[in-house]
Amino acid sequence: MIKILKIAILATALGATTARSQLAITEVMTSESTNTVPSGLSHPDWWELSNFGTNDLDLTGYSWNDNSHNGLFAADATPFNGVTIHAGEAIVFAQQTGDITDADGFRAWWGIDPSVQVFLYSAADPGLGAGGDSVRVWRTNNVDGSTFDISFDEALQYQVDRADTGVAIEGHSLVYNPSSGTFDLSSSNGIGGAFMAVTADDEGSPGVMPVQVPVTITQQPTNFTTTVGQSATFTIAGRGLPRPTYQWLSNGTPVDGNAPGVAITYAAGVGTLSLANVQTNQAGTYSAIINNGLTNFSSSNAVLIVSAALAAPSLTQLPVSINAYPGQTATFIVHASGNPTPDYQWQFSGGAIAGAIGSITTNQLVLSISDTNQSGTYTCLVSNSQGSTNASATLNVAPKPNLVITEVMSSEAAPTTHHGDWWELSNFGDTPVDLHGYRMNDSHALTSAYTITNTAVIQPGESIVFIERNVTAGSEVDESTFRAWWGSNLPPDLQIIAYDGTGRGLSGSGDEVRLWNQAATLEADRVAAVSFSTAAAGVSFTFDPQYTDPPPIQNGFTGHTTDGLSTNGVNGAFVAAQSGDTGSPGRLVNWPGSMNITKALGGFQLSWFSQPNWDYFVQYKDELSDFNWITLTNVTSGNTNAFGVMDPTLSTQRFYRVGLNPHK
Repeated sequence: MIKILKIAILATALGATTARSQLAITEVMTSESTNTVPSGLSHPDWWELSNFGTNDLDLTGYSWNDNSHNGLFAADATPFNGVTIHAGEAIVFAQQTGDITDADGFRAWWGIDPSVQVFLYSAADPGLGAGGDSVRVWRTNNVDGSTFDISFDEALQYQVDRADTGVAIEGHSLVYNPSSGTFDLSSSNGIGGAFMAVTADDEGSPGVMPVQVPVTITQQPTNFTTTVGQSATFTIAGRGLPRPTYQWLSNGTPVDGNAPGVAITYAAGVGTLSLANVQTNQAGTYSAIINNGLTNFSSSNAVLIVSAALAAPSLTQLPVSINAYPGQTATFIVHASGNPTPDYQWQFSGGAIAGAIGSITTNQLVLSISDTNQSGTYTCLVSNSQGSTNASATLNVAPKPNLVITEVMSSEAAPTTHHGDWWELSNFGDTPVDLHGYRMNDSHALTSAYTITNTAVIQPGESIVFIERNVTAGSEVDESTFRAWWGSNLPPDLQIIAYDGTGRGLSGSGDEVRLWNQAATLEADRVAAVSFSTAAAGVSFTFDPQYTDPPPIQNGFTGHTTDGLSTNGVNGAFVAAQSGDTGSPGRLVNWPGSMNITKALGGFQLSWFSQPNWDYFVQYKDELSDFNWITLTNVTSGNTNAFGVMDPTLSTQRFYRVGLNPHK
């Protein structure tokens, strides 16, 4: 009876995934050609869904979204209502925007047969980003498309398919790459069914059913040894089209993904089984059945060994020091192995902890931050009957920093080799800010943000530049190519930080830049953010420091031009050494020009040219070898670009310098 029951459960589990796995997202276009006929036409983003099965499928109740929305609960079901996808058919879903307002308009763009099913969806969210995004298709349990009351993790089992795209090449759709199992292969005319569009220089294959790719396991699960009370993880990876899913087995029986301590995840072809608080009865063999709705077979067996031998605690994860500001929460986490299972006790400077949320006797300490007096060292004592150890980390609580995103370039002038999107961050506060652990994203959520892993301290009044490093192979942007691009007008000491823009690239058709600190757990915890509209190629959006007091959260760039577009000679903007782009990376205003010094009755008369309506400081030395500069005066300029200061000194020799106070 037990054996029959096991077989029945396995058959049910496989049957549940088969129908879903026969569907696959097979093509995505996020960057359309601007060379159109007639000139000036605007074409929309689109994606393709293919049915590799032998049965027609009613898509009513299915839904989709991009990567910036919370899974199934923010998915759009309207394009699928009443739609049937036939066996062996590829259908297209296009955004209803620009000059394409119906299916016939899309077919005319590509010159495809009227039999190709094309469905348009609202121009509102979800939308696709040319710098990298995702298309996710879900199956709800209700025919009317309504969602159901389950957790986000549980909803992942209803994900039919997911295609994660990288940076798109203008005029080329992205398709499945059978060599890597990723969605990063650009369509090329005459290859894999791709052809040229009729009214634009676009290349793709909308409505063309792609060829099935055999399922292959690229990484087998491996043996794992642990002790009672610790965790264990098994991983399998594979590729194929349709893309495969996995059913984990323990000693031949399907693993219940909803059981306590069990977590099953699947993304980008990688399936993971995680077991927490492992006990001796969980020892045995673990494997996975890989299935794409057309083919399924088993992985090799991996053996889990759970030792019950007595052992003193050993730290497997140390707490990380945190910078936070009042109103946030700070979480310290420690993991340790040992048998018996270790106990945890948190302390602050050897004593009681104020502001702790929940117990201080678990491996996690969560602090509600209300005041800077919570700064200090937090120590976790880990012990069992066999011994003890400890680990410490520091919490630094300071007022929320006054950081402002002061420039964004999301569309570069041609040619763009070694040129790419970038943005600028400025410190308008009075204290240095260490950006280590800060996270950034475009319009996508905090959960997919990039984390700054190196130490990068931004001083008061300093501006630093962040550049996307993932662009077309052979055209990558790094610090040296960025400096060559913008030339000698760049500040020589400008900090330039390259980041991975996969899934968070900046769109020339409008986007956002968002910045969170290390302790942020909510979207609203943003330290700085700005939105921007459609870009003018080769012109950055820039913040006008004289237009308004700089808020950390900006609704957009405003100032001396519409949308705050950079103008050569204004607010530090200049023309790049290559391609003629205009921007002011590393600058907020025009630097002071050469100073003229004239001997006058009773001292020296100083004058210089620069930008009006700004604050300057004038400093001097009597000898260049003197260690410090001495401040002579601060000058608040008026509505003029010529400035003068009298130094009433009896000295016969002095050396002067003038500089900006960039944080008013």
